[in-house]
Amino acid sequence: MIFSKDWHISGKNNSVSVEISDEFYRVVVDVQDDKPCYLVHRRDEANFTEAPVRSSIDIGGAGWLSLTYECEVEQSTVSSRRIEGGVATYVKRAGSTHEKHLYFAENNSLWNEIPDHTDSCTLFFRISGKGIYTISEIDLVWFDQLFYDDVNTLGFSSRVLDSIDDSNSVHINVNSYSPTGSESSAIITAAWSDSQGHQVPGVPEYAINSQLGPYQYLEPSKSVYNFSVPQYASSVEIQIRSWKKKRDFLLSREWTVEGFTEPLNDDLIDETNLNSILGLIPSDDRLVVLHTTAPPLGHATLSLRPNRLAAEFTKLGIYVIFLPFSKVPGGIERHSDKAWIVCRSLWPKLQYLLSKRNNSKDVFVCTSFPNFEAVSALDLLNSSGWTTVYEIRDDMEEFNRVGYSKWFDNQLEQYVLERADHVTTVSPRLAEKAAIIAGRNDVRVVPNAVSDFLLENGKPHRTIESQRRKYGSKVVGYLGHLTDSWFDWSTLLDVATQLEEYEFRVIGHGMPNHMVDRLPSNVNYLGPMDHASFVEESKNWAVGLIPFKLSPLTFGVDPNKLYEYLALGVKVVSAPMGGVGSAPWSKVYRGAEEMKQSIVATSSERVTEEDIAELDAYLNSSSWGERAQQMINIFESEVS
Repeated sequence: MIFSKDWHISGKNNSVSVEISDEFYRVVVDVQDDKPCYLVHRRDEANFTEAPVRSSIDIGGAGWLSLTYECEVEQSTVSSRRIEGGVATYVKRAGSTHEKHLYFAENNSLWNEIPDHTDSCTLFFRISGKGIYTISEIDLVWFDQLFYDDVNTLGFSSRVLDSIDDSNSVHINVNSYSPTGSESSAIITAAWSDSQGHQVPGVPEYAINSQLGPYQYLEPSKSVYNFSVPQYASSVEIQIRSWKKKRDFLLSREWTVEGFTEPLNDDLIDETNLNSILGLIPSDDRLVVLHTTAPPLGHATLSLRPNRLAAEFTKLGIYVIFLPFSKVPGGIERHSDKAWIVCRSLWPKLQYLLSKRNNSKDVFVCTSFPNFEAVSALDLLNSSGWTTVYEIRDDMEEFNRVGYSKWFDNQLEQYVLERADHVTTVSPRLAEKAAIIAGRNDVRVVPNAVSDFLLENGKPHRTIESQRRKYGSKVVGYLGHLTDSWFDWSTLLDVATQLEEYEFRVIGHGMPNHMVDRLPSNVNYLGPMDHASFVEESKNWAVGLIPFKLSPLTFGVDPNKLYEYLALGVKVVSAPMGGVGSAPWSKVYRGAEEMKQSIVATSSERVTEEDIAELDAYLNSSSWGERAQQMINIFESEVS
C-alpha cells in the first residue's frame, strides 16, 4: 500500500522524512530526546480521542484490519519496545460523536476484527528512546467480512481417526489464510493411542513440545500435512490450535484427516531388494550403519548429530545405511549415491544380510538408541567381524525420567555399553557415567560441532571490526528449545529484572504457555528462527546465553548452541555442561548472581586480535567434518 508523505510527529526537537520508490516505502524518524513520541498519519497530533479528518485508509464498513511493517533501529537508548505500531479506529455514533478503539501490533503485525459502522482510522507508531528509527514495508489493509463466510477464526479444532493399524502415515487436508502473511501463529499436533487407549509416543520427526508432543506450524500457503504413524498406534487425535495467543490465522470449517499407506514399490521388503542395495556397495569399501533416534536424512528442518555425521561420511567416500526413528514411506529411500534410508521394520532381514558381508572395515553405530533391536544387532554383527560402536548423545535415562524416551531401559543400555567394541560420548560427564556403568576405561569424548553454513556465514562477525562495532551492546540472546524440563526460566527472569538496561531476546520452539504473560518488558520472545535469519539477528548480541537448569539431564549435554554462538562471534555465558568451561569466549555460572555478573563482565570486555585468532583455531577443529574424522579414527583403532 502506498501512502502520501502526510506524516506528523509529536514532541519537540524531533523530525520525520519519507522516501518512496517502486521497491519500498520508508519513513525515517529522527528522535532527539528520550521522551516517547508518536508518528501519526494524516493528522497533526497524537490525540486519538477525536476521529481524523482524513482516514489513513478507506474502511468502507465492518470487517478485518491488517497491519504489517518492518523496522530498524540505530543508536537507540531504550532496549525494548522501541517501536510499536498501532491503528485507532472510529465508529460513528449519534450526532457527531465517535467511539474510539485502539489496536497494537505484536511482532510487527496486527490483525483484528473491527466493529460495525467503523468509518475511519489512524495509523500510528509509538516510539521510545533517542535514536534514528526506519519504518519500512508498511502494509495497512482492510478485508471484507463476506470473504470469510466459510471459515472460523482459529482457536482450537480437532479430529479423531480410529483404525490406523495398517497406515504408515496420516494426512491432514486443511485450508487456512493469514491476512498478515504471518507464520508460526498456529500449530498441528498428533496425539497417538494404542488399542487399549494408552498413549503412544509420537515419531520425533518434527519439533517437540513437552506438553503437546511433535508439532508442525500451520502455513498459509500449504494445504496438506502429514505425520508418520508410530509403532503400536491404533488411533490418533489431530489438533489445530492458535499459538502464542496470536489470532492472525483463519481456518476452513471443513478439514479432514485420513490414514495413508504408501505402496511398497516392487515389494521392497523382499530379501532380493535388500540384497540389490548391498550389491551396489563394493565388498571392500567401508559401510557404516547408523541405528538412530534421529529423523530421516534430508529432513527439511531437523538435522541432528547422526544426520550431520552421515553426510560427512559420504563426503569421505564411505557408504551409509541410515535407520531413522520414524517410518520410511516405501520402506527404502535412496538418499544419495552412497546413502540409503531404511525403515526399521526391515531391520531384522537387513541385519541378517549385513552379517554375511565379509569386510572387517564395516561399522555398526548405535547412536543413543539402546533398545532390543540394537542389542540383537550388536551380538550378531560382533560375531560377524563388524566393528560396533555405542554413541551416547544425551543422558537417555534422565530424558526418560522427565517424560521423554519412554522406550529406554537401563539394563539394555548396560548390555550395549559392555558389549560394544567402542563407546563414545559428547561430553566428559556422559563419559564418566558410561565408564562407571560398564566398568571400562576406554570411553572416548567426541563433542558436537558447528555446521559449515554458520562457519562460513559467521566469518564477517568474527572480525575485530565487527567486534568493535558492537562493543557496549546490551543485547543478550538465546536460541534453542524452551521447555520447562531443562530451560531455567526462573533464573533468567530474575536476572532480566535486575538488569533493566539490558534487552533479552529469546528465540526457539516450545515456549511454555504459562510464561507468555510473565515476561518482563526487557525480555522479548521472537518465536522460532532458521539459521539464515539467526546470522543477521545475532550480529549485535553481546552475550549468547545457555540458561539450562542444573540437573543430571543438562550436566551431560554438549550444547550445539555453544558452537553456533561462537561461529557468529558471540560470547557465551552458560550453566555448567559439556565442554563449555574449556571453550574460548565462554563463562560458566552457577546461580542467578553469577549469571548476572558474567553477563555484565562479558558485555564490557574488549576483543583483541589474539582473541580472534584463538576463536578461529577452536572453530577450525569444531566442524562436523573434523568430528567425522575423529569417529573414523576410533573405528580404525585397536579393540582392547
